[in-house]
Amino acid sequence: MPNDDKKTTCIREAIVLFELDYPCDSCVWRVLLPNYKPHLDENDPLERGIQKVFQETPADVAKAAIDEDVQMTEQGKASTEIDQVLTKRLNRSTRLTLEDVLAIVRNEPTQLENVKAITLARWQNMKAIAKAVNQRLLECQKQVERETGKRPNLSECQCLLILRLRIELDLNYNAIGAIIGKTEQATRQAAHRCYLKMRPYFKRCLSRVH
Repeated sequence: MPNDDKKTTCIREAIVLFELDYPCDSCVWRVLLPNYKPHLDENDPLERGIQKVFQETPADVAKAAIDEDVQMTEQGKASTEIDQVLTKRLNRSTRLTLEDVLAIVRNEPTQLENVKAITLARWQNMKAIAKAVNQRLLECQKQVERETGKRPNLSECQCLLILRLRIELDLNYNAIGAIIGKTEQATRQAAHRCYLKMRPYFKRCLSRVH
């Protein structure tokens, strides 16, 4: 078995062991995440660019920024004026990504409708994910209360969920925070605590791989 396969198996084993010790984390992290429809076309620069904006920015902020920029483009506003709007709303990396998307639109105005459709679909998917996650959090809270008679600390229960959103959807802490109702800093701190909690489980398994 290739070494990478062994490590993947090891990570899965570590998570299983972790869940035995922290059942609340297991309850939350196994939420069914709604799929993005239509499926992402990796060969479409518009799709890739808009996806990245939503991965690095809260969904409502991303949609508002793209919608405003599309509207300004339709009105024939200068690119410098549009850039000023982007600077106020987005970080540098995300701004450059969206500028590339708008450059495509300026060269091919017919792509404007595609940008609108992709943006709406991506926004709806992110909102659906947020709804599913928060509904699951409440369900897990009630489950733990029934089993223990105590109200769980949901910030601790979110541990594996944050890692999953990072790994599966490639979301940054700003975007994840918007989904779970935390600031970017609070989400980053929660993730750090999770890494610390998970480390012994990973080390125990990885020591057998090498």
